[in-house]
Amino acid sequence: MTLVRGGDGNPLLCCWDDCQNLGHDEYKVVVRKNKEDPGLHYVFCGDFHRELYAHSQQHYGHIL
Repeated sequence: MTLVRGGDGNPLLCCWDDCQNLGHDEYKVVVRKNKEDPGLHYVFCGDFHRELYAHSQQHYGHIL
């Protein structure tokens, strides 16, 4: 697994609301407003939290 690190070199936590586990690049979701948009990258600790996020209504109108 590849840990994702922030600009300060510290590992990033899973982006799921109340999770305190470390985020991994293999479980990343990129949210784009259109195909030219570089997007926002969200990392998660595993498939379960990534899938919960990807299927939430929070993404209505965005391209994953």
